[in-house]
Amino acid sequence: MRVDTPFLAFLLLAACTPPAVTEKPTPETDDTGGPDTHETDPPDSGDTDDTHRTVDTNDTGMLDYDCDALPEGMDVEETTFDWARGYHDVVFDTEGNIVGQDTTGNLIKATYDGDSELWVPNAGWTEGMDRLPDGSIVYASGMSQSIIRLTPDGGRETLAGNAGDVNGVTVGPDHKVYYANTGVFRVDPDTLEIEELVPRTPQLGARHIVFNLDSTRLYIATLARGDVWYIELDEDLNPASEVTHFAEDVGGGWHDGIGIDACGNLYVAEYYDMSLFRVREDATVELLGRPNAGAAYGHGIEFGSGLGDWKTGALYLPLPYGQNKVKEVWIGAPSGHLVRTWNGAAVEPW
Repeated sequence: MRVDTPFLAFLLLAACTPPAVTEKPTPETDDTGGPDTHETDPPDSGDTDDTHRTVDTNDTGMLDYDCDALPEGMDVEETTFDWARGYHDVVFDTEGNIVGQDTTGNLIKATYDGDSELWVPNAGWTEGMDRLPDGSIVYASGMSQSIIRLTPDGGRETLAGNAGDVNGVTVGPDHKVYYANTGVFRVDPDTLEIEELVPRTPQLGARHIVFNLDSTRLYIATLARGDVWYIELDEDLNPASEVTHFAEDVGGGWHDGIGIDACGNLYVAEYYDMSLFRVREDATVELLGRPNAGAAYGHGIEFGSGLGDWKTGALYLPLPYGQNKVKEVWIGAPSGHLVRTWNGAAVEPW
């Protein structure tokens, strides 16, 4: 079921086939190239009932959240950071910085309070990004079409060459790197062994991926008709089912990011509607206002780390059409990464 989802008049996706091109039309921007910067504070949670929960985020602070009282519709609050940078994704390091690409291909580190510095020059066209437990950052390089590992001191290693046009990258509870390129693949960062989990299928168009809270399912955002799919996983995180349909009408069909909160809700950034969607566990689709319109379009989804004042109850979205700035969207719940289990045991956040 879809709730209150307006479509843009320029919806380009065909009704029965995925797009044949990988280049997007560029949205119109205003004279500033992006939205005005403004400051917001998380709303006061007030009194709560038994659904109110607290997550200890292991030295990243505490966040009270109520899964039955998350911001909805036009209630989401936004802040745009002029000094932080992000292209098609961002990631947080272990020192309280947000890391993303500027408009010339450099990786920039930025703090919440306004400092920024060059970290890795000429990193290239960065797609999906995530962090390994040792503090290394992994990302998909659109330039070399490979999966790259960056050590904290900026050293580079290729984990998977000839990976193709990868978009989504996530580190699994087994500390292996999972990535999507029409199909879904896994690479062991220690042995460099690559496994195909879901064959490349244009009809599916796997684009971004995220594990559910108990690591029994891998959700797949797509480049197709706005559908989200999933595969069931066994105890070794291998596929235990066929690819199965989960939710439809999650925007017009070009998914640019997927994440999951500690309540089990999915968040999907979608290009053709230029919107951010929440997909509940019962597959109900909700439009979270219009925080993604025009130059403010958010490509990629990353939950705040809680380090250095980055809010655990907010999503951080890079703005590739807004001078590669970064936007904070308050959603009221932390990342599912903080409460994830695997085979019944807690997965320690990293």
